[in-house]
Amino acid sequence: FCCSFSFFLFRFCSRWFCHFDDDNYVNVPRLVRFLGDYSPMEDWYLGKTSIQAPLEITNKDKVSQKVKFWFATGGAGFCLSRALALKMMPVA
Repeated sequence: FCCSFSFFLFRFCSRWFCHFDDDNYVNVPRLVRFLGDYSPMEDWYLGKTSIQAPLEITNKDKVSQKVKFWFATGGAGFCLSRALALKMMPVA
């Protein structure tokens, strides 16, 4: 229930989806001010990446095409803009 309710709230109410580990302190007023500098209507991943450069792999549908992407485990926490989270929903 908790996860589906969180999804419901995000889908209809939120501009940002933020995840933090339960052993982290989050200064919520500061986080809200920080997020105010970014548009939730644009694709944003705010957090640390797990690697120093994008991964490059071969596209499984077109072997001659390379695909580059960043990999992130989330670390202590991250925030996704609404626009990016909605794009990720079909594969999440």
